[in-house]
Parts: sequence; structure tokens; C-alpha cells
Amino acid sequence: MEFNIAAWNVQSMLQAGKMEEIADELKKRNIQITALQEVRWPHDGWNKKKNCMLLCSGLKTSKGQHGTGFLITGCATQCVLSFEPVNERMCKMRIKGKFYNMTHISIYALKEDENKWNVEVVE
Repeated sequence: MEFNIAAWNVQSMLQAGKMEEIADELKKRNIQITALQEVRWPHDGWNKKKNCMLLCSGLKTSKGQHGTGFLITGCATQCVLSFEPVNERMCKMRIKGKFYNMTHISIYALKEDENKWNVEVVE
């Protein structure tokens, strides 16, 4: 089975119907697996609709910040073996392949001007 894979910073999925809107856009482009950034949902887990599945890793203490995940469309929804939400900036998913299984990682990095870990910037 072949999959087309993409990444997309969606900048928020808090609006009603946004998941289906993104899924429709991916179907037009024949993309089955998409790593998403800035999902901004306040939980971890799976959310399955009729034609797509969202696997997300969000910030549990606040709504509307960060969040990563995967949007799976079409027959690829049947190939998801596992999903692990690491934190609000990283998650991984395992997909069953024809000859070998694949691990996909979605990462939402810090902005260039953010210094979350108080790292000294040397210029």
C-alpha cells in the first residue's frame, strides 16, 4: 500500500468543522498521512470521523496552545498500529506497511524568539 505524506502547520483546529475541512483539502491532494502542528486541542488521543482520524497530543492545562498530531485519511486509517503522545510538542505514530512498519514523528519546535529552556543564545 502506498501513502502520500505531508506536514502542515494548521495554526488552530479549535473552530467547529476544522478537522473535516482539513481532511477534505488533503483528499483533494491525495494525501493520506499528514503531520500537524499547532492543533491546539487540550487533550491526547484519537478522534475518528467517518472518513478520517485525528491523533493528537495537546497541552492538558490550557486550551489554545501548541499541540501536534496526525490526520489520517482514506484506507490509511486501517493501518495505524499505535500512537504515543509524548508532550504538547511531540508525538509519534506507527503505521503498518507492506514490507515493514513505519514510525512517523510530528514535532512542533519552539519559535526562533522563544527561549523556553533558558538556553543562553550566543551571537
